[in-house]
Amino acid sequence: MISSSTKESDDSIETLNPIPKPPQARSASPEKNVAKVSQDIRTVTVKATYKEDMIKFQFPLSSGLLELKQEVARRFLLENTRLHLKYTDEYDDLILLACDADLSILIMPYSATTVGNNTIKLMV
Repeated sequence: MISSSTKESDDSIETLNPIPKPPQARSASPEKNVAKVSQDIRTVTVKATYKEDMIKFQFPLSSGLLELKQEVARRFLLENTRLHLKYTDEYDDLILLACDADLSILIMPYSATTVGNNTIKLMV
């Protein structure tokens, strides 16, 4: 679009830009944001044993028992509907993970700290 403005001492033509320029991005690129978010997620290392096989993977502390069972089942190629996960507690008793509360008891010590050995061992 062109508009003209007339002044007594000077004739000039002003050019108006019909498409405004987008504002400068103030945040980092999406790739950097994704990396930062993944660093903020607290995880624990899970080692699960099924028969003679063992798997190891990172598991978010914010996830529940269903997600844990799904991940273990996916990695061992099992049906997760009949999957039972157990761990050995501090008294060497074998404890069944039956609900999210049981999982919370297991991972509670790891949610308070980021240092040390953050590994839980499970049996399928």
